[in-house]
Amino acid sequence: MVEKGAARTKVCPFLQNPLSDAKCYLTQSILLDTQKQKSVGDAVNGLEALGLVDRINGNFRVNEMGAQMARIDYNSKEWLIRMRQCAISYGLFLGFLYNAYRLSAEGIVERREIKPSLAFPETGDTVPDLLGNRIRVYTGCEMDTMTRTTSLLIKWGITLGFVSPPEENKPSDLSHVETLEAIKEENMLQKLRIHYSMEDLENVTVHRPISYSFLTPDAAARRDLPPDERRMSMQMSPRVINRRFALIYSLGFAGERKIELNFTRFKQELNKSSEFVVDSTNMDNAMNLELQTAIIAGMLWEKGRQPETVKPLVTMDLHCLSEGAPRSTLNRVNEIAAAVCK
Repeated sequence: MVEKGAARTKVCPFLQNPLSDAKCYLTQSILLDTQKQKSVGDAVNGLEALGLVDRINGNFRVNEMGAQMARIDYNSKEWLIRMRQCAISYGLFLGFLYNAYRLSAEGIVERREIKPSLAFPETGDTVPDLLGNRIRVYTGCEMDTMTRTTSLLIKWGITLGFVSPPEENKPSDLSHVETLEAIKEENMLQKLRIHYSMEDLENVTVHRPISYSFLTPDAAARRDLPPDERRMSMQMSPRVINRRFALIYSLGFAGERKIELNFTRFKQELNKSSEFVVDSTNMDNAMNLELQTAIIAGMLWEKGRQPETVKPLVTMDLHCLSEGAPRSTLNRVNEIAAAVCK
């Protein structure tokens, strides 16, 4: 906020009507409030996802890549090229591009198809309670959350020239400059044109996948779940996280060695350890659906040469993926990956 006029009225210079008392998001006043804290958190999390800042003991520090980007002229082609490289190394953004491409027809993808592809899957697991009643285990995420996430990823895609409005045949070499106004109206776009190929996504190294700590379903936040479902879902949440982590790690393990993962054997190995099993009667189906989670985390894959194999298309920073994983779980996952990636 800045002071204007004889009355020294505080106004926001970034709003179309600077006299408006509306909040102006990241440029909010000198006053501290929870909404402002959330806005700053969103921005810093985005910088971390792009690899421009590091999180250290709950604080953030601009790293070497961030310092380099800060020195590059924003209105240059170099800035766009470097930022595209940063974005495509972020697992969730890479997964977004991959899903959008797979869902597209003649280079066009509908927005309503993208959002479900970015959500953790509902796998249909049930667990008996003390009376023997089968209780559903919630493994997904709220659609409100996915709406915000999808909107953000589309804005990144438009800014960096990966996608555009359907009538635009080729994005500008300065798309990040020329789309500044357009992304404010991005929510109006129901269809997007794709401006990349599968070859652009393959053989990427995912430096910042979704890590262990963030593979959790959001059952704790779902106040609309029946109490027994919410309680059981929270109880089983560590096992859901563990099986997702094991799958992504094993695919990454195979990708490093440029081999295919024997998915059938992987599921058999996973079923031997209770820390990965939610519903043993549904294990095969659940893990087939969890392959969607691997893509969301940035581990792209395709069907292998054999019916039982899956072929990783990228390599991944497994150390980053493992952040937050208990040592015992990581050791067991390493054993599983080594056993099924021979």
